[in-house]
Amino acid sequence: MLRETNGPARTLSLEGNLNVFSIQRQWKRVQALLALESGEAELDLSLVSDLDEIGVQMLSTLDQVLRAKGLTFKVVGIQDAWKASFAFMRAAHLHGEGEP
Repeated sequence: MLRETNGPARTLSLEGNLNVFSIQRQWKRVQALLALESGEAELDLSLVSDLDEIGVQMLSTLDQVLRAKGLTFKVVGIQDAWKASFAFMRAAHLHGEGEP
Protein backbone atom coordinates (compact mmCIF):
# COMPACT_ATOMS: atom_id res chain seq x y z
CA MET A 1 0.00 0.00 0.00
CA LEU A 2 1.38 3.40 -1.01
CA ARG A 3 0.40 6.17 1.35
CA GLU A 4 1.09 9.87 1.34
CA THR A 5 2.77 11.13 4.48
CA ASN A 6 3.39 14.65 5.74
CA GLY A 7 4.90 16.63 2.89
CA PRO A 8 6.07 15.12 -0.37
CA ALA A 9 7.28 11.78 1.07
CA ARG A 10 5.51 8.60 0.01
CA THR A 11 5.78 5.36 1.93
CA LEU A 12 5.22 1.88 0.59
CA SER A 13 4.96 -1.00 3.06
CA LEU A 14 5.98 -4.50 2.03
CA GLU A 15 4.79 -7.65 3.78
CA GLY A 16 5.97 -11.25 3.78
CA ASN A 17 9.34 -12.13 2.33
CA LEU A 18 11.76 -10.14 0.22
CA ASN A 19 13.94 -12.92 -1.09
CA VAL A 20 14.77 -14.94 -4.19
CA PHE A 21 11.38 -16.69 -4.04
CA SER A 22 9.27 -13.52 -3.81
CA ILE A 23 11.34 -11.00 -5.73
CA GLN A 24 9.11 -10.84 -8.82
CA ARG A 25 5.97 -10.29 -6.77
CA GLN A 26 7.63 -7.66 -4.58
CA TRP A 27 9.16 -5.86 -7.58
CA LYS A 28 5.65 -5.46 -9.00
CA ARG A 29 4.59 -3.87 -5.69
CA VAL A 30 7.42 -1.29 -5.70
CA GLN A 31 6.43 -0.09 -9.16
CA ALA A 32 4.23 2.47 -7.39
CA LEU A 33 7.39 4.18 -6.12
CA LEU A 34 8.89 4.23 -9.61
CA ALA A 35 5.87 6.22 -10.80
CA LEU A 36 6.69 9.10 -8.45
CA GLU A 37 7.94 12.25 -10.13
CA SER A 38 9.40 14.20 -7.21
CA GLY A 39 9.95 14.30 -3.47
CA GLU A 40 10.92 11.46 -1.21
CA ALA A 41 10.14 7.75 -1.38
CA GLU A 42 10.27 5.48 1.63
CA LEU A 43 9.99 1.71 1.81
CA ASP A 44 8.85 0.20 5.10
CA LEU A 45 10.10 -3.35 5.75
CA SER A 46 8.76 -3.69 9.29
CA LEU A 47 6.29 -6.39 8.13
CA VAL A 48 8.89 -8.31 6.11
CA SER A 49 9.94 -11.55 7.77
CA ASP A 50 12.80 -12.65 5.50
CA LEU A 51 15.27 -10.57 3.50
CA ASP A 52 18.17 -12.03 1.53
CA GLU A 53 20.86 -10.57 -0.70
CA ILE A 54 18.55 -10.68 -3.72
CA GLY A 55 16.10 -8.50 -1.80
CA VAL A 56 18.85 -6.05 -0.87
CA GLN A 57 19.93 -5.99 -4.51
CA MET A 58 16.37 -5.10 -5.52
CA LEU A 59 16.38 -2.26 -2.99
CA SER A 60 19.70 -1.01 -4.38
CA THR A 61 18.31 -1.05 -7.91
CA LEU A 62 15.24 0.83 -6.76
CA ASP A 63 17.49 3.38 -5.05
CA GLN A 64 19.54 3.91 -8.23
CA VAL A 65 16.46 4.42 -10.40
CA LEU A 66 14.83 6.83 -7.96
CA ARG A 67 18.03 8.84 -7.42
CA ALA A 68 18.45 9.10 -11.20
CA LYS A 69 14.98 10.69 -11.27
CA GLY A 70 16.04 13.14 -8.54
CA LEU A 71 14.08 11.51 -5.71
CA THR A 72 15.35 10.71 -2.25
CA PHE A 73 14.89 7.09 -1.17
CA LYS A 74 15.25 5.40 2.20
CA VAL A 75 14.35 2.12 3.80
CA VAL A 76 12.83 1.94 7.29
CA GLY A 77 11.80 -0.93 9.52
CA ILE A 78 14.83 -3.11 8.88
CA GLN A 79 15.84 -5.73 11.40
CA ASP A 80 19.27 -5.52 13.02
CA ALA A 81 20.08 -8.98 11.65
CA TRP A 82 19.81 -7.63 8.09
CA LYS A 83 22.30 -4.79 8.52
CA ALA A 84 25.25 -7.04 7.66
CA SER A 85 23.63 -7.89 4.31
CA PHE A 86 23.08 -4.21 3.59
CA ALA A 87 26.74 -3.48 4.43
CA PHE A 88 27.99 -6.44 2.35
CA MET A 89 25.95 -5.27 -0.65
CA ARG A 90 27.21 -1.69 -0.15
CA ALA A 91 23.68 -0.52 0.56
CA ALA A 92 23.94 0.61 4.19
CA HIS A 93 23.08 4.15 3.07
CA LEU A 94 19.54 2.95 2.40
CA HIS A 95 18.84 2.79 6.11
CA GLY A 96 20.91 5.80 7.11
CA GLU A 97 24.38 4.31 7.60
CA GLY A 98 27.06 5.49 5.18
CA GLU A 99 27.08 7.12 1.78
CA PRO A 100 25.73 5.79 -1.54
